[in-house]
Amino acid sequence: YTAGIKQALQNEKDLAVYSLDEFLLKSFLKPKNLFGFSSMKKKLVVRFKKLVQDYETSKGFAKNMQFEGMAFEELFQWQMTLFTDKYWPEFSFTIQELRSLFESKKPEAVVLWTDFVPLEKACALIAREKGIPSFVIQHGIFGTTDYCKDWIAGIAPLVVDCIAVWGPFFKRILVKKKVPPKNIEVVGVPKMDFLAEKKFNAKAFKKKINVKEKDKLVVMAYGGDQGNLHKLIKIGSIAVHKFANTKLVLKVHPSEIKRKYERIMQDIEEKAIILQKENLYEILNSAETLITRHSTTGLEAMVLDKPIIIFPSTGEYLSIYKNTNAVLYAANQKELETALKVVLEERKELATLKKNMKKFVFDNAFKQDGKATQRFVELVKKAIYKNNEKDLKNSK
Repeated sequence: YTAGIKQALQNEKDLAVYSLDEFLLKSFLKPKNLFGFSSMKKKLVVRFKKLVQDYETSKGFAKNMQFEGMAFEELFQWQMTLFTDKYWPEFSFTIQELRSLFESKKPEAVVLWTDFVPLEKACALIAREKGIPSFVIQHGIFGTTDYCKDWIAGIAPLVVDCIAVWGPFFKRILVKKKVPPKNIEVVGVPKMDFLAEKKFNAKAFKKKINVKEKDKLVVMAYGGDQGNLHKLIKIGSIAVHKFANTKLVLKVHPSEIKRKYERIMQDIEEKAIILQKENLYEILNSAETLITRHSTTGLEAMVLDKPIIIFPSTGEYLSIYKNTNAVLYAANQKELETALKVVLEERKELATLKKNMKKFVFDNAFKQDGKATQRFVELVKKAIYKNNEKDLKNSK
C-alpha cells in the first residue's frame, strides 16, 4: 500500500527511519518479553474471566443476551473466551511495547498505511498524546454511501493529523465527511509513480502469453466481486468474441483461486486467457480496454490511457465511476457490445472519451509526473521541522 515511501524516507540523509513491524517482531522474540507477556497474560486472563463470570451471574445478563427472541449466551461466552485468552493480552502487550518504542526512539513523525485497525490506531493515538505529527496514506479508492453519515470504512473519521490523498476528488469527499481541509493533502498515487515512465513492451508481452501481435485484448477484472461472476463473464465473453482478432483476458485477483475462473469458462463453453501472476500493468498496457465494476484497476487503466467500461452499470459501484463522462457504461450484453465498438473500432466518440479521461485522472490521481512519493516525503519533513521550531520556541 505504501509503495516506495519507506525506501524514499530512508534515502533522506537527515532522517532515521524505524519500521514498526520489525520492532514489534523483535520485541515478541526477545526471551525477556516472551516471559513478561506470558506472565502478564496469565494475570489478565484471570482478572478478565472473573469480570465475565461476575457479569454472567448478574440479573441483567439473561436479559441482555436476548435479541428478538433469540438467546446468544453461548456465542457471547465463546467470543469472550477468545477475546480474553488471545486478543486482549496481545493488544495490551503491544500497546506496552509501542510506548516503549516511543520512549526509546523518540520519533518526530509517524507514518501509517491506515489508522483504523487496532495496532495502527494505538500508534496514532500515542503520537497524538505526545504531540508527534502523524500521517496516513490513502490505500485504495473510496466513496460515500447512503447509509453512513460522517463515516467512510477505513478512512474517516480521521485519527492521524494528516491524510495524503490521491486526488482532489477524494479531498472533496473527506471535507463533506467533516474532515478539516487542513488535515488533507493531495499528493498523487505513490504506487503509480513508476507508470510515468511507461516502460512496457506490448509486443513482448503478447508473445509471452501466446497471442499474435495484431490481436486485440479486452481485459475483465472483478477481483473479490463474487456476486454473479459466472453470468458477467459469460456475457462479456460472448460480446468480446463478436469482434474479429479479439481475445478476452480474465485477470484473477491475487487473493482468488485461478481454478474457479477455469471452471467458469468450461461451464459456459467459452475461451479466455486467464492470468493471475502476470504483472497487472503489463496486461493493461497491452490491452485495448478494461471491463470492470468497482476496482482501483479502472483508475490504473486510465492512467495508462486505456478506456474502461463499467459493466454492469446498474447496482452499487464506487462513486468515482458514477456520473462521469470519462468511462463507458453498459447494463446488458447489447450495451456492452456498443461500448466495445467505440474502443475496438475507434469510433469518433473515442477521442472525446480520452480527453475526458485525462481530466478524470487528474481529479482522482493528480499529476502523473512520478513525484507523488517525493511530495509525501516533503510533507513529512516539513511537519517535523515545523514541530521542532515550535518546541524550540516553547523551550525559549
